[in-house]
Amino acid sequence: MSYDRYTLSDFVLDDYFQAYVLCTDSEAVAFWTHWRARNPHREQEVQEAAELIRLLNGPKNRLPLPDQGAELRRLVEQMDAEGAAVHDLKVPHPFAGRARWLGSSLAAAVVALLFLAGAGWVLTRLYAEADQVVIKTAYGQKRLLRLPDGSEVMLNANTTLRYSPDWPINGDREVALDGEAYFRVSKRRVAGRPVKFTVRVGDLGIEVVGTEFNVQHWAKRTQVVLETGKVRLRATASHQPLLDLTPGEAATYSPQDHALNRQRVDIRRFNAWRENRLVFDNTPLSEVAETIRNTYGKTVTFADTDLMSRRLTGTIPDDDLSRLTQALATAFDLRITVRDDAILIQSR
Repeated sequence: MSYDRYTLSDFVLDDYFQAYVLCTDSEAVAFWTHWRARNPHREQEVQEAAELIRLLNGPKNRLPLPDQGAELRRLVEQMDAEGAAVHDLKVPHPFAGRARWLGSSLAAAVVALLFLAGAGWVLTRLYAEADQVVIKTAYGQKRLLRLPDGSEVMLNANTTLRYSPDWPINGDREVALDGEAYFRVSKRRVAGRPVKFTVRVGDLGIEVVGTEFNVQHWAKRTQVVLETGKVRLRATASHQPLLDLTPGEAATYSPQDHALNRQRVDIRRFNAWRENRLVFDNTPLSEVAETIRNTYGKTVTFADTDLMSRRLTGTIPDDDLSRLTQALATAFDLRITVRDDAILIQSR
């Protein structure tokens, strides 16, 4: 079927459209971005389908693979038997080939949306009882995703992003982050007022309107690096503003002593992970060990604590931990032993 004739349910059930909404396929993102630009009259259906996919893409909504198609067909048959006028719901055959990830909650939502639309049902009602969306990356994994307002986020390894699927058009936008992520926030104005976008990271709230910035939030440190626009850091508990950043500045916060520092930085160093590179600039090996733990999930132990103060400068691809360990061994004449999730570093 031509995409020009797609109904709302066709968009929701199309695996290529799902890949676009969830940013799992760069070709799908490019195709549908271009298609939307050429078909502005279909924007309402596209947005509603995308919101349904984002809403119900959580693991708890999934059924075992063999049961998914049967479950949606059962719901459709049940509504037909009850006389429901579901006119434009089309179930492809075989169903599982087009919508492998759809579970009973999404099936019910699709049917309910189509059936109740004539009665003035609004999509935000579907969101009201939904849990937070939780996106996690594994060690060594990165993920690009699009938020409900169109903002883009790239998650680094070992990172968790949480947000509510219900972002009212007139309301502020908020996410919570553990780990590291790069944000490209879309600008939004309502009645001439800019709509805030807030990233919650422990004791801090990072407030922006439309900007690009990197956030790194680990147990011992939170760091915000601003590339474009403006960022305001605010205390989570008191809501008091702490400082504003301008492009090229970084703010580093220590939760242990609540110290907050600002400095000028080379932005390229902090954005290197998005290009699959690790950049070290006179970095103590103690911080290199922290990077290894956060990126690869391996705990580093130094046989001699004096080694922790040695400093590394260089750029290394991050796709293979062995490249980093070999570089360390060569640069500092070290013996490095990797066993399961543990790394021992000692002098030769």
